[in-house]
Amino acid sequence: MWNKTRFLLLTGVLSAVIASPALAQDAFNDALIAAYQKNPRLEAQRESLKAVDESVPQAYSGFLPTVTADFITGGQTTEFNGGQTTEFNGGPSKDSHTETRQLRVSQPLFRGWRTFSGVDRAKFLVKAGRADLHDVEQQVLLDAISAYMDVLRDRAVLALSKKNEEVLGKQYDASAERFEVGEVTRTDVAQSEARRSRSQTDTIQARGALASSRANFIRVMGYAPENLPTPANTPVLPDKLEEAIEIALASNPGIISARNRQLSSEEDSDISFGQLLPELSLEASMSEQEGLGSAGNADLNEDQITLNARIPLYQAGAEYSRVRESKKRASQRKYELQDREREVREAVTQAWENWQTSNATIKSTQDSIRAAEIALDGVRQEQLYGARTVLDVLDAEQELFVSRVNL
Repeated sequence: MWNKTRFLLLTGVLSAVIASPALAQDAFNDALIAAYQKNPRLEAQRESLKAVDESVPQAYSGFLPTVTADFITGGQTTEFNGGQTTEFNGGPSKDSHTETRQLRVSQPLFRGWRTFSGVDRAKFLVKAGRADLHDVEQQVLLDAISAYMDVLRDRAVLALSKKNEEVLGKQYDASAERFEVGEVTRTDVAQSEARRSRSQTDTIQARGALASSRANFIRVMGYAPENLPTPANTPVLPDKLEEAIEIALASNPGIISARNRQLSSEEDSDISFGQLLPELSLEASMSEQEGLGSAGNADLNEDQITLNARIPLYQAGAEYSRVRESKKRASQRKYELQDREREVREAVTQAWENWQTSNATIKSTQDSIRAAEIALDGVRQEQLYGARTVLDVLDAEQELFVSRVNL
């Protein structure tokens, strides 16, 4: 009973989803998903991040011991120049076989805090790499949105151009017929023919622009666009410019990347300074040697454990120079972060103003289209009564066509 109820519930939910207008977004969402999953630029950045991730275990290796094993085997020939044979060597020469087996363990104890700084530096670089990936993701998705909308735009412009060509073609045919009966002059016919030829050029250009947009769509998404619907929904944007700037300064990937690179450069300074400090390590080794001595009949076993301290006294000034260099690099990264924040603030302001301008332009263009439609209808009526010329009708049709293309 429960399974049946659950099945009916799920069926009802799916039916509601299928019937919802949100499914008009499916093709648009599929395009974004394809770009996110298959875009080669994004795949390259993902592989780059995986490479950066490996810097963390590399930095952690400074805490861990190193273990090495050596095995040496070979032969030895001993010659006695005196030429006297004794019971000890059995003759003037002696062949023997030697083997050496050695195991060494080295455990770092203190490296001037370089290991700690190296781990922190690697973590900051990983965070910066993730921010770089997010930045590329946003760029790729923006390219995908632009490519999708460019196809819709150029497809609409091509349809308008074809319709305009058809209308002007009929206008030319009508002018030619009226010229035959003496109602219009040859000039009117020539004007109609010129506008028809111009409309044909507009159609050719629109077809080329659509082909270019389709090629860009294939580059970004990886498949050809076919029957793309217009997205039903638009994203929710901030209400005020200040709010948009605040969001960008807090979450813009470029700023996050620059901030983490600045922090990593500070760790670089600590790493450089750590090279001026003492180092302490624990060394242990086990060694077995067989076949030693002139007769090859001696063995040697040796175990050793030592505490090694290395104290730098004078390093020709190079390490001090590296410390100064790393501090300047850190200062450079700080100013780069400030510059990036200003760039983002400027970009958000420009985007906001462009958005506001676009909204106002859309509204005014819609008003222009309504006015141009009324004007065209009036000019056509006045032409029937001889109050308007063919050129007036052609100008009104061109103005309406341009307004529709602009929208």
